[in-house]
Order: sequence, then C-alpha cells, then structure tokens
Amino acid sequence: MEKGGGSKSPVVPEDSQLNELSERVAENVVVFQQFVDKAIGAVDQDENLNEMTAESYDQKKYCIKRHLQDLSNIHDSLVDQYCVLMEKISMNRQSLIQIQDPQSSVSSSSPQASTSTGGDALLQPDGGGFNLAKGKGPSHSGLKSSVPPLDVAALKVKETKNPGFRGSESSKSYVNNPAVNDDALKVEETEDHNVLVEKISNLEDEVESLKQKLQSLKVENGALKQEVKETVTDIKVYKSDSKLEIKAMKEELRASKQLIDKTDGHMCRLLAEKLTDQSRHDAEILEMNSKMNECMSNMLEMQRTHEKKEKIWNDVTEQLKQDLKVTSESFVEECKNVAALESDKSAQDNLIVKLKAELISAKFENAGLYLPSDNVEKLTDELKLKVEELEIEVDRQMEAMADKDRK
Repeated sequence: MEKGGGSKSPVVPEDSQLNELSERVAENVVVFQQFVDKAIGAVDQDENLNEMTAESYDQKKYCIKRHLQDLSNIHDSLVDQYCVLMEKISMNRQSLIQIQDPQSSVSSSSPQASTSTGGDALLQPDGGGFNLAKGKGPSHSGLKSSVPPLDVAALKVKETKNPGFRGSESSKSYVNNPAVNDDALKVEETEDHNVLVEKISNLEDEVESLKQKLQSLKVENGALKQEVKETVTDIKVYKSDSKLEIKAMKEELRASKQLIDKTDGHMCRLLAEKLTDQSRHDAEILEMNSKMNECMSNMLEMQRTHEKKEKIWNDVTEQLKQDLKVTSESFVEECKNVAALESDKSAQDNLIVKLKAELISAKFENAGLYLPSDNVEKLTDELKLKVEELEIEVDRQMEAMADKDRK
C-alpha cells in the first residue's frame, strides 16, 4: 500500500503545471478575442470613409497595425503555450507509464512515448492513449507518432516487493501471502488508473475545446485580415480621391492668388496715379496762389499810384477853384467845364469805389475758392485798361487846363 501511495507523488506537480498552463492558454484565448473585437471595432468606427481625413486615416492605420501586431504576438504565445502544454501532457503520460510498469520500459515491447513541441493531442476512439500530430507550421512535417494505450495486465505484474522484509524473508513472505498483495495492488492500481484516465480525459476535452477555439480564431483572424485589406483598399481609394481634390483646390487657390496679385498691382497703379494727380493739382494750386499774390500786389501798387494822382488832381482842382474865384467872371465857361470835370471825377470816384468793392469781394471769394488763372489775368488787364484810361483823361484835362491858363 505504501508503494502504491508513493507512485502518486510525481503526478501531483505535473497536474498543477498542466492546470496552470491550461489557465494561461484560456486567458490568452480571451485576450486574443478581446484584441480581435478591438480591431473589428476600430474598423467599424469609420462607417463613412468619405469623411475621413488624412490625419484620421493615419491614426486608424496605426491603430489597426498595432492591434494586428498584438494579435500576432498573442497568437505566437498561444502556439508556444499550446506546444508546452502538449509536451507536459506527453511527459506526464510517459511518467505514468514508467511508474506503472518500470520493467516494461526496458523490454523491447515497452511503449515508446513521443513528445511533441508543436502538435495536436487527440483522444483515440477506443479510449486508450493519445495521438500526437505535429503542427502544420512551416518548420514541422505532417508525421504522427502514436502513444499506445495503458496496459492493465502490465500493471498486475508490477513488482510487489515489501520494504519491511529483506533477502529470503521477503521472498518467503511473498510466497506465503501472494493473494493478499495481489488484491491490494490491483485495487490501488485500478483506482490510480481510473483517476489518471479521468484527468487525461478532462485534459483531452480541454485541449479539443482549445483547438476548436483556436481554429475559430484563425477563421475570424482570416476574415478580419480580409476585411482589413478591403478597408485599406477603400482608404487608399479615398486617399487618392482626396489627393485629387486637394490638388484641384491648390490649383484654385493658386489662380485666386494670381488674381489677387493682379488686382493688387492694378490698385497700386491707380493709387500711384491718383497721388501723382493730387501732387500736380497741389502744384497748380500753389502756382495760382502765387499769381493771386502777384495780382494783389499789382492792385495795391495801382491803388497807391491812383491815390497819388488823385491827390495831385485834388491839388490842381483846388488851385483851379482859387483861380476860378479870382477870375470867375472871365472863366465862366471854365467853371462849367470844371463842374463837368467834377461830375466826371465823381463818376470816376464811383467807378473806383465800385472797383474797390469788386476787389474786396474778389478777395473774400478768393479766400475760399481759387479763381482760374485766365480770369485773374483778364481782371488784371481790365483794371490796367481802366487805370490807363483814367490817366489819359486826367492828362487830357490837365493839358486843357494848362492851355486855358496860357490863354
């Protein structure tokens, strides 16, 4: 019984390692599915690819590549963990066979357990043993190695040496109590065998489930890759259309810029012309102002000359009045002429006052408006003519007065 109990000790750590590996494989399968869902969700977010910009396209492309890389890494991890799990199962199976039948491992008919680092473990239809098939990866062949089923008869002929006896006493004890030892060993080996078969069956079911999940994930991964390829194609088409639209917009912007530059140049030319005209007008206004100042100075000079002549004329008139008073009787006609001359003088004075008034009004008008140079010259000529006529008339009267005095 102690020997039967001792045969279970190497199985316990193997079961815990297998359970741990199975849990890790299951967790990685869940994480793999989560990343698949994220990648599909990232593709489904862009329902309207026509509204995708170049920046969002680059972000989406980076996100999909990152998810696919994570999926590839998790897939590689799953394959490695699956291979380790198969190796542990094979080693556990071989260890069980060696423990149950240590002598048969040396004989020529002992079962040869093959280990696989990357294969599939399938439960045989007759319920005994595994068929380990190497994977279909690029570094594996399609060969299969078979592990034979457990030999119950071999378990019955297991060594029954009792550790409490030594030498011939143990042989004698075995001869005296063969039935008791065989029955105890059969019961213990049968229980161990049933427990191991149940555990192996559970592991085979779990491995089969993981195989199905892995297969479905491969199918989904292929569909996802195809969908990603189609999405990338659509995005490339949209990107090409966007590039064409951007190129057309650039051409329109270039044409608009040229039109704006042309309009700016035309406006600059017009502004320069306006500034030139304004400068020319300012120069003309300055010239007119200088002419007006010259005319005003001439008019002042003429006025002073007229005042001098008027003073002289008044003096002469006074002298004549005195002469007329002295010679009133002899100069009756001269008095009439003097009266006529006085009336003419009054008319001339009125004319001078009128001219002064016109000159003053012209000054006020010229204070806000600038007369054309032609009108100024015309007015100046008229004033000169009138002044010359007055001077001629005064000279004629003076000569007439002198002639009368001489007579």
